[in-house]
Amino acid sequence: MEFVNKVENRVADWYNKVPHLPVGFREWLGVNVWWIMLIVVVLSVIGVLNIFMFGALAAVFVGGFGGPVGAAIVGVALLIGLLVLAATLLETIITAIAIKPLKDKQKKGWSLLLLALLVAAGFSVLTFLFSFELSSLVMSALWIAVSGYFLFEIRDQFNGGVDVKAAKVMPRVAPVSENKKK
Repeated sequence: MEFVNKVENRVADWYNKVPHLPVGFREWLGVNVWWIMLIVVVLSVIGVLNIFMFGALAAVFVGGFGGPVGAAIVGVALLIGLLVLAATLLETIITAIAIKPLKDKQKKGWSLLLLALLVAAGFSVLTFLFSFELSSLVMSALWIAVSGYFLFEIRDQFNGGVDVKAAKVMPRVAPVSENKKK
């Protein structure tokens, strides 16, 4: 996680220079990010299953009817498909691990989301090296920049984290105005 912390500190300077979301929305996003990521994990699992099923179906049709050329195409497509599948699965696992710490407002959850974003960036570059599709790389970079913007907008809510269990057992302290009335 030391690498993630170094990246965090470097990127935080960039995001401090951009306009910020309203405070109320940032607070809402920080409180609710855990269930948003839960939805993302469920959709990602469905996506992984679709990638696997589509890849198997495509391999059967192209490999079965394409002869030697079809077999070569299936080999390259299988390699790319496995990379996409591995990237999606890795991002999904990291995001799933982050849900509980995010719910508890721990810094670890935020750092895991940043790690998932870095994995996505790395695999976007790797996918570009296989496909040389510039539009795909630009769209991935745009998606990562927007995701990073929202992630860094809630960063201050996860610095140090709040121990939810300890907060529940703390005694209630009366506000100053109530103390004066007594």
